[in-house]
Amino acid sequence: PYGSPRPPAGGPAPDGGPGFRGAAPEAYRGGGAGVRVTPAHLPRPPWGFVGREAELGALGRAVGPGAGSGGLCVVVGPAGVGKTSLALHWAHRTAAGFPDGQLYADLRGFDDSPPVEPMQVLRGFLTALGTPDRAVPDDDSAAQALYRSLLAGRRLLVVLDNARDSAQVRPLLSGGDGCATVVTSRNRLDGLVARDGARIVPLGVLESEECLDLLRAALPDERVSDRPEAAHTLARLCGGLPLALRITAARLAAHPSWSLQCVADELADEQHRLARLSAEDTDFVAALTLSVRALDEDTRRLFPLLGVHPGTDFDAYTGAAASGIPVPEVRRALGRLAAAHLLQEHAPGRYRCHDLVRLYARQFAPAEVRRTQTARLLDGYVHTAYAASRLSDPAGRPCCDLPDRLVRPAELAPMADRADALRWYRTEAENLCAAIDLAERTGDTARAWRLTVLIWPLLTWQSHRDWIPTLEQGLRAAVGTGDPVAENRVRNLLGWAVIEAGRPREALAHLERCLALADAAGDACDRALNLLNLGLALAGSGDPDGAVARFTASAAAAEAIADHGTTALALHHLARLCLDVDRPEEALRHSERALELCPTSRLGLTGILLLDLRAVALHRTGRPAAGLPLLREALAGAQAEGYAAGEADCLEHLADIMTDLVLPADAEAYRARAREVRAAMARHRASLLAPAA
Repeated sequence: PYGSPRPPAGGPAPDGGPGFRGAAPEAYRGGGAGVRVTPAHLPRPPWGFVGREAELGALGRAVGPGAGSGGLCVVVGPAGVGKTSLALHWAHRTAAGFPDGQLYADLRGFDDSPPVEPMQVLRGFLTALGTPDRAVPDDDSAAQALYRSLLAGRRLLVVLDNARDSAQVRPLLSGGDGCATVVTSRNRLDGLVARDGARIVPLGVLESEECLDLLRAALPDERVSDRPEAAHTLARLCGGLPLALRITAARLAAHPSWSLQCVADELADEQHRLARLSAEDTDFVAALTLSVRALDEDTRRLFPLLGVHPGTDFDAYTGAAASGIPVPEVRRALGRLAAAHLLQEHAPGRYRCHDLVRLYARQFAPAEVRRTQTARLLDGYVHTAYAASRLSDPAGRPCCDLPDRLVRPAELAPMADRADALRWYRTEAENLCAAIDLAERTGDTARAWRLTVLIWPLLTWQSHRDWIPTLEQGLRAAVGTGDPVAENRVRNLLGWAVIEAGRPREALAHLERCLALADAAGDACDRALNLLNLGLALAGSGDPDGAVARFTASAAAAEAIADHGTTALALHHLARLCLDVDRPEEALRHSERALELCPTSRLGLTGILLLDLRAVALHRTGRPAAGLPLLREALAGAQAEGYAAGEADCLEHLADIMTDLVLPADAEAYRARAREVRAAMARHRASLLAPAA
């Protein structure tokens, strides 16, 4: 009735009330309210507690002995992360610092039964502190005043476990300078911070080695040490959550013949992983269910998105696109999900969730709801990427059509210019690749191939990255449509990526196929682009004459249809080839014509490339100083556009000019910066290729 801990197995509750432990029965039979009692209500310490030294230190600084008046701390985190274990471990470790006792109550804020009323807990605390039943005031305000009076001048610890909200906690706060209150909750309880000065101790998942320590606490050490790879896999599949690890350890302890690898193989099956995280009366799914059940109806409507979204994180616009809920309402719902620790706001407005929460969310909604949200989610990415691609190249032709069946969301992520579009692409890069993968795997060919061609700005701005696997997925989808335009546009992009990867001969087959597809579709613009990339492949394959012919044909075909962007790009490649064969004057002529067609006021990648190339041509013709302003303009443009490869090229070419101008210090400074940029590119690519932790 008081919301206190249930009595330990094998021991009756003391006379002070159901679930309260530690006070001598005689104290409750005393005749007056002045009987001083030293309660010791803490449940037993958690077994196998590991790690958490930083959090224990933060808790001690917030409310430990000597922390000062008003010691109030809230330990917050998702279900199963070990909030209660942390609070109880710290409480037992520091019990001697609170000689007047410890009170404990489980407020059951996330339980099958309704949360415990705080006044029930308060009256139980009064009785536990020596107040006879007949002396406990019926009036709530009087009971709270008596509670504060009894705690005045004492050094006592109060642990309030599993609080639902701030209102459930506030009546149980002491006014004593020497008292401390530790609250645990799945919700953030921001009200206690704002009104009562609470300190927050957030609790995250365990580090990999801490996970192994927890397994060793439950299993013979050699069983873990002999299979380190399997143990690390278990830690990863349990997501570092102590509850999931304890359940897994309990299953292994109950079955000594089971290997760690056997259980890891079971958990690797996403369809059944959650079902395996159950041991008698301890069930991870049940814990998550209680967290979701505590949400309001509007927030629960958004919860399935956590299981639908295929990428690393998302924002309110993505949530609105998938759910059909207006953006302001989605923002509020995401905030509530984050407050309940079902999501983490890892950056302003960007949310991600734990893998086990994601799996649970997939089971939360009916299949039809998931299918609808998936289609809406992909449509949102298609329409937003389309808008971003148009801002990236306003003068160019759209790279795909948008049929009516691809529904446009009510609101797209706001983008005013190319800089905004680039920021959006960089932020959503991994999500776009994941969306292509999802669409291709589920047979949604129409969305898959369009998303693939719409990421072309990412391919050009991050040309150092290996885009080939993603483009191959898009090509499978495009071929599956039977549409020559779809196949041509994806295959042409793939051919370019293969050239960038240093395999130009391999690209020839793709690009020659593209010419046939463009001819079949009668598309002159596609043909001009195909010829351009075919020229790049021939140049890389050691056929400069063939490359010159293709670049010249591409420029002519593009100029005939007033496609000035493609014309300028073809002339750029023609000029670069002239430099490669030591004909810098011709390179100057081609670059001059290209710059007439591609004004640098709208710099873009083509403008950056042309400025850089013209500066190099001027240097090669004996006019290095004339190239400096062009290179500096190109460098500033590359940095503004986030075009790392272009930035490195400009820095290296500036260094070459400084060397010829006999400015060695400046030359070395530019070269050092170029090395830093290329090293950052290499680290970025390595991080993308690294296996998931």
